[in-house]
Amino acid sequence: MASDSRGTSGGVKLDDKRLLELADEAERGYESRRLRPRRGRPPLGSKAATVFQVRIEPELRDSLERRADAEGTTPSEITRRALRHFLASTSARSETTSPVTRSKPSGPARSSSSERRDVMPSPEGGWDVRKPSSKRASSHHATQKEAIQAARRILKNEGGGELLIKGRDGRIRDRSIVSRLTGS
Repeated sequence: MASDSRGTSGGVKLDDKRLLELADEAERGYESRRLRPRRGRPPLGSKAATVFQVRIEPELRDSLERRADAEGTTPSEITRRALRHFLASTSARSETTSPVTRSKPSGPARSSSSERRDVMPSPEGGWDVRKPSSKRASSHHATQKEAIQAARRILKNEGGGELLIKGRDGRIRDRSIVSRLTGS
């Protein structure tokens, strides 16, 4: 057999001899401790996420990037949250209106501050539910669990919105969209 070069793998030249060695090794099997862990991005839901591209004007992209920087997150995460919120807030209308005949959503847009509640540690101990634009808490609770339940009730009564949960360190621990229909 001629020893033709077939390129490199990890800096090692792959010739016919090396390819036969690798094939023999594969047929014998590998020790699990020698195998590398799978790399890549973690799944965003129950399965690996798919890429979905959308064209947006430069001004909207700039606003998106500024918002992501201000919240310490990525433009992709802001876009996913906005899409989840939009779908949750329009689900009741879409059941009664055919998507083919409806040209644009009806009703005025609401300000983002009325659609979000933050659960955060209180300086006096316990947990507060607060609008992002408010200096005072909407409610105060002994446990984080109680505060989360109260925030969900408030958002459901307000017509749905985003729930942001912060840990004792002040960092965002979790966020979710609360539907006006289900409260979850």
